[in-house]
Amino acid sequence: MIVRAGRWPAPYRVNGVVRNLQAWYDAVDVRAGNAMFATPSARAAIW
Repeated sequence: MIVRAGRWPAPYRVNGVVRNLQAWYDAVDVRAGNAMFATPSARAAIW
């Protein structure tokens, strides 16, 4: 269990969001095999 002060730990507040944005992959050049890479089918999409 993660103990927290009313919010997610910092790595999840940032990393959990950016890894769903294609613009971030393009800007930072993250590719398959990188720890931050998520396949397009595993990324959250709202619209």
